[in-house]
Amino acid sequence: MREQYQFYLLADTAVEAGGKRLMPGAYGCGFLADGGFLVMDLAGHELFRVPVIRDASLKRPRPLLMQAGKSTDEVRLYLGRDYVILRPGK
Repeated sequence: MREQYQFYLLADTAVEAGGKRLMPGAYGCGFLADGGFLVMDLAGHELFRVPVIRDASLKRPRPLLMQAGKSTDEVRLYLGRDYVILRPGK
């Protein structure tokens, strides 16, 4: 469980992560060794997994980073060189 539950994601509006919708609230998240991004409720129950994207061109990977994406409505959530795209929910 400790390897999967790496950080909290707090959202005050609906968010899409990898095409999956999250309602406003608090979630436990983690980047998995198999190349996935896991979202759980705070009790540790899995809600969904989505694949991550690898950014080999990132010059200085950091342990956890949020950075503006290519379009104005996306944010990239990085762990090292792996990231998942977060967008406002519809």
